[in-house]
Amino acid sequence: MGWGGVYHCGPARPPPFPSPSLSLPTMRSLTLSLSFLALLGPAAAAANCKAIPSDPSFPAADVWKAALPNAKARGPQTIPTRPDYRLEAASVVDVKAAVDFARKHNVRLSLITSGHDGLARNDAPSGLLVGLEKLTGVRIETTFTPSPKGAAPISKPAPMPKLRKRATPQAVTFGAGMTTQAINDLIAKEGIYTNGAEHGEVSVAGGWAQCGGHGPLTPYVGLGVDDALEFQVVTADGQLRIANAVSEPDLFWALRGGCGSTFGVVVQATVRAHPSPKMAVTRFTLNATNPAGVAKATAVLHAAFPDLVKAGVGGYYNLFPGQLTGIFHTVGEQGTSAYSQKIWAPILAKLGGVDTVVKSTATATYAEFPSYKAYYDKTWGAADAHMKARRGLSKPDVYNWWSTPEPEAIPALARRHGPGEAAMLPVSGGRSDGASRLLDAAAVTDPRNADLIRKSMPGKGMLRGALLGGPGLHKPGPADTAVHPSWRSTIATLWVPGDGAGLAELAPKMGSYVNEGAWNASNWQDVFWGANYGRLEKVKEKVDPGFVFYVTPGVGADAWAGNGKGALCKAEGGQGRSGVVKGGFPPVGDNLNLKKGSKG
Repeated sequence: MGWGGVYHCGPARPPPFPSPSLSLPTMRSLTLSLSFLALLGPAAAAANCKAIPSDPSFPAADVWKAALPNAKARGPQTIPTRPDYRLEAASVVDVKAAVDFARKHNVRLSLITSGHDGLARNDAPSGLLVGLEKLTGVRIETTFTPSPKGAAPISKPAPMPKLRKRATPQAVTFGAGMTTQAINDLIAKEGIYTNGAEHGEVSVAGGWAQCGGHGPLTPYVGLGVDDALEFQVVTADGQLRIANAVSEPDLFWALRGGCGSTFGVVVQATVRAHPSPKMAVTRFTLNATNPAGVAKATAVLHAAFPDLVKAGVGGYYNLFPGQLTGIFHTVGEQGTSAYSQKIWAPILAKLGGVDTVVKSTATATYAEFPSYKAYYDKTWGAADAHMKARRGLSKPDVYNWWSTPEPEAIPALARRHGPGEAAMLPVSGGRSDGASRLLDAAAVTDPRNADLIRKSMPGKGMLRGALLGGPGLHKPGPADTAVHPSWRSTIATLWVPGDGAGLAELAPKMGSYVNEGAWNASNWQDVFWGANYGRLEKVKEKVDPGFVFYVTPGVGADAWAGNGKGALCKAEGGQGRSGVVKGGFPPVGDNLNLKKGSKG
């Protein structure tokens, strides 16, 4: 699988994602020493590893029951693959009890909210899994001023005040279990919306916002981290801390880009609310007779991106072996069909002239919507109707939102976590193969686009892209939040199956969006966080020196590694701290669960 610290669990995996600072990763030949844990014997090894059920120190069933009476036991596992206990936290008290238990008994602690994580950081083969889906409630804040006291705790059901028009921005406070669609459905009647994912069932306060968080309106309002005003977080010492601009500012900075399950458990968040704009949508489905035609058409589309950003366009596009689909939008005064047609007519004409593209398909449809909710419900599906539409399975390999009237589900997307499916607990899907790259203006206009995209295209399946550039994304400074600094010059992001080497060649100085990145990315600290990684590591050392929270790839992950027997153990010095393999692969960790179809 690869190396982490002093452990070597198999042959070194090839570098799937070159560093922004390297055109091709340098492969180092390392002679790995025997683990010092093995040399010192089982007792010393146990003291330096998280406890697993086969260890004498692992808490007995009655200890679990006494401390966490609502935790459910999984039962004995012949081969450790999932946490031994699961607790659905219904309150901050539950979360604090879980953190205290994991720290006291030295067991693995993993967190899950809505379950959308291709890196499987929400999973572990032992210990305790804490579900945050029950931490719900939404409250509109007529004003918000950060303070050490923090926003009042959410009550369920939280009061929804009648608002008057005002010049000052409004904010929304919500529990960590709330999804973007659930929040916006509740507040839409007040003419406002909050930043969230394109996929409505993704929770806002979890990994989406803490890793950056892009969505449909990122070009206009920025990333999720840019809208975060406060996080209330239970840290490794079991304390509830208020993290905002005036209270725990370093922790607040780290939570805005350093990613979830790393610095603590976010239980409540407050974010900016924005006036709901009118919107216009442009859709097209371009057919080509071969993958090369799709790649060439995408190069033409990419070349138009800088001008589209200046014109106020954002949106999404998918590449299939014989098809390029797009769904783009404009907002506010530019949110009209007439404006969209004026912009897209010459681009579609160029797309229709690409070799092997079926010219008759180079057309678009246009639609206008009076509000963000109207746009979202029609474009991505209203919550209840959309859930029902996605229950059936008919095409297991492709999930094409753009060209089918009723979306068709694949197994990994068949479950939604919203109204009507409260009994369905989210589960980790395992690690997925794939990589993303942030693309700047130089990358999208590079003449090598067609060739490198063609090399990245699979025999079946798709590439997923998003046009995200705009004043909202580009205005914040590179160190204002903890996300990779190259976000602030990003025009688009593109996810590809496989190792992403072609994209890295296209954009060598850009990073990768962690939530869509490669779980085995080479030079991962630089690829995911760039110059911000050093400061993030210092915050990690301050708030969680004992690694109650561990994910890989994640800040400080090089201090621990899987021992190949289901346990997570301290690495000798750690990759980052020793400097021996700084810039190498992320530690394998103890979680080896793969998404079905992934190669590992």
